[in-house]
Amino acid sequence: MKRLLAGIIALFSGLASMQAAPTFEFQDHDRVILLGGTLVEREQKYGFLESALTLAAGEDKHVSFRNLGWSGDTVFGHARSYFGPPKEGLERLSRHVEQIKPTVLIACYGADLPFEGLIKMPEFISGYREMLDLVRAKSPKVRVIIIAPPPLENLGAPLPDLTAANKKMEAVRNALKEFAGKQAATFVDSFELMGGASKQRPERPLTDNGIHYGEAGYRAWAAKIVEGSA
Repeated sequence: MKRLLAGIIALFSGLASMQAAPTFEFQDHDRVILLGGTLVEREQKYGFLESALTLAAGEDKHVSFRNLGWSGDTVFGHARSYFGPPKEGLERLSRHVEQIKPTVLIACYGADLPFEGLIKMPEFISGYREMLDLVRAKSPKVRVIIIAPPPLENLGAPLPDLTAANKKMEAVRNALKEFAGKQAATFVDSFELMGGASKQRPERPLTDNGIHYGEAGYRAWAAKIVEGSA
């Protein structure tokens, strides 16, 4: 009986440790790169995320940021390749990583997947893994933060109802959470932190069209990312 009880305690202890997401802490002179598609690329217009993370790091930490987001980009490097094959986009990313030598990677991909079809989820996760492997090959000690894309907003007619797309975004979030755990990465659930799959029209919209953030959206998103990574 004692042996059985000890086994049960060990089992639940193991499950608890698996479920506990690693928290993140900046180190002095960290070099951070931000990777993602349109959401990340447009963030550089405001800089709220870099400012929020700098304040969170503290006055004793000297942290630098490079936004390498690319509108329309995917984990496969589609937009980053200009008019060539995706391979060229990943090669371009590899050169940038080699030049910067980041110690921290903050990545936010998957916002396009609800519109592409979740049947592509396995391919997306596989591509994400290969992209992280590429970065780690150039910066072996890089620490990774994976951010789940925030939810879409229903702003009413004549804009489309995004309820179904938001449910798919929730599935993307679930897959990314599991993936982050396997990659020993810090996971930030900005989908849930920003309100989740709400069907209601927001009182104060954060997007221009239900998808693309404006100034208020990026300000709120930055605060939630800091909250979720602490």
